[in-house]
Parts: sequence; structure tokens; C-alpha cells
Amino acid sequence: MELKEACRKVIEQNESMGCHPEIFIFQTKSCEAVDLDDKISNLVKSQTAFDAVIKAIEKYGDILTIEDFIVEDENGLGLPQDIINKAKQNAAGFKWKRNLNSK
Repeated sequence: MELKEACRKVIEQNESMGCHPEIFIFQTKSCEAVDLDDKISNLVKSQTAFDAVIKAIEKYGDILTIEDFIVEDENGLGLPQDIINKAKQNAAGFKWKRNLNSK
């Protein structure tokens, strides 16, 4: 899978659940940013974005995140190793929050 496709899937799935990921859409220019890899990397590193996802999980439940796709892709969607590592860390936090919500 390519980064742009994963980006679109995040937006589509989130919106189908009633969640409008404004920060994600704005930062990625609706997945059309010329420097999409940099934009995604910055979002993965952002505490503000992490906190926004946690709040969205609280409200909407099992939403997809770009971290889900980065972690699942054998090449980390072509992103640098430090971003893949941070995505794994974020994904673990999101999974913990999802598990809390399901109890």
C-alpha cells in the first residue's frame, strides 16, 4: 500500500464513523500534500495529534489511524525508521485506549 492510499483510507473510515479528522485533513491537504511523507511524519511525532486521536477514540471507538497502516505495512509505508518506531509507540497507546473503551 502507498502512503497516499493509507491516508485516504484513514479519512474515509473516520468519516464513516462520524469523526471528521480535521487536523489530519488540514495537515495532509486531504492527502494531496506534495510532501505527504513529511506531513505524516510530523503528525506521527506530534503530541497534539496523538491527544486528538485519543479523544476521537474515546468518542467514536475503533477509528483507523495512519499509525495502524504504518505498523502493518512491512516497509512502514516507506517512512524513516524513527517514524516507524514512533508509530509503533503511538499505535500501542491507541490500542490500550481502544481496549479501555471496550470494557
